[in-house]
Amino acid sequence: MLCDAVSEEEVFEAYLLYASLHGMSTAGEEVRERIASYLNNQPDSIIDEALLAFAEDRIIAPPDVVLPQWGRSRIYELVQTPQQEWRHHVCESWFENDCEFYHDARDPELYHFWTQLAFNPESNNLLHRVTAGMRLQLQIDGERVRVHHRHMGLVGELPSNLAEEILGDRSKDLRYLVLVDAAGASAPDSPGPATCRLLVTVGTPNVGLGPIIAYARQAFGANRAKC
Repeated sequence: MLCDAVSEEEVFEAYLLYASLHGMSTAGEEVRERIASYLNNQPDSIIDEALLAFAEDRIIAPPDVVLPQWGRSRIYELVQTPQQEWRHHVCESWFENDCEFYHDARDPELYHFWTQLAFNPESNNLLHRVTAGMRLQLQIDGERVRVHHRHMGLVGELPSNLAEEILGDRSKDLRYLVLVDAAGASAPDSPGPATCRLLVTVGTPNVGLGPIIAYARQAFGANRAKC
């Protein structure tokens, strides 16, 4: 246990930050009960890791974690290591601007994020027909953003908060390339309908389709170490 000389409120803050970054439940009563057990000498490796990350001021979570408050993950750029490997890196201009874009030259021309999609309940066997790497298309329908496959039709709808963000950026003429990242994945802490995780690559209008496809392919296969 790592609770020596750490107040309950510090444990609470550390755990909430860690849980939110990992897409875990942050329900107040549930968290308080878990922390009370921990402070009563009940081992909890998740709280231990949260305290270490908090003490060292680290953002530590797999990049593809979808956060409920956004309906998507954090926003990433690809960076290449000295070993010529591609890695996911939190987009600096977005992070430094309170998780918003400036929509000018300070922002990258290409970036990506992940989101979770609930399958269309009116379509049969989507869980078995949608496969990793499949390309999908976004279609705006009023205040909703629907996700379609060219043969299967409607696959599902984007979360409302992400749809609102995309609708708000319509005037920017951004280009989206959507790939199925993991078919049949379940949303964290949710007993609801079957879902799949999508990798969404975004390019500014001056980026051609070729570079967007190449970027999406690299992002799809890049190492997802915690960052």
